[in-house]
Amino acid sequence: WGKLPLEVSCLDLVQLARTAAQEVGQATQTNSIHVVTLDPPPPVHVDRRRIRQVLVHLIENAVKYSDGGQIQVPLGRAGHDGPPMARG
Repeated sequence: WGKLPLEVSCLDLVQLARTAAQEVGQATQTNSIHVVTLDPPPPVHVDRRRIRQVLVHLIENAVKYSDGGQIQVPLGRAGHDGPPMARG
């Protein structure tokens, strides 16, 4: 099996989500996509390109399957006080 090389860097996930939402909004001519942050996460170490791709796909699906109303992208710590982590 081939391995996908990761280009890990420290980034602001909120800013990346806002950029992805803006790009999808422009491409789909939708002005109702909003990133909502109550408790913003700290900067994270991730592969920017891969996380952006996931965010764009999630937001595109939300637009595709919504009834035309507002789309909210909630982003936060979700009650986790330790170091950032991913769960599978």
